[in-house]
Amino acid sequence: MKLLTLFAAALAALAETPSELVGEWASVEGSNPNVVYKITADSRFVQTTSSVALSPGCDTRTESASEGRLTVEGGMLHLDAVTARFHSVNTCRPRWDYEKPGQAGRGSFRWRVERDGPVWMLVLQQRSGVVVRLLKR
Repeated sequence: MKLLTLFAAALAALAETPSELVGEWASVEGSNPNVVYKITADSRFVQTTSSVALSPGCDTRTESASEGRLTVEGGMLHLDAVTARFHSVNTCRPRWDYEKPGQAGRGSFRWRVERDGPVWMLVLQQRSGVVVRLLKR
């Protein structure tokens, strides 16, 4: 019984998100696209991305959202999206508006949290080398 309890405790510890990741992280205000991650201590995440493409007299606005579980393996952060959706609205041509399932699956990043005075920043690096910096709200 004691071994089972220790095993359960070890699994629970693996499922916990490092405390420095917990919270809401967002791209710099005014960014296009705007990216927001909400990360909880029980290893869940919600990610939203919104953007606006301006053209004379019309806008195309898109939003994607996904949610799921995350795992951390050292310097790697794995986001396993269980649900995802994508929505697009064209202000001039409503017939072009649509919503469809988004891209679920795994996204992996090298990650680190940096601090510059009172500002906390989550730095995510994609396998391609692209770096995304998000500020803690």
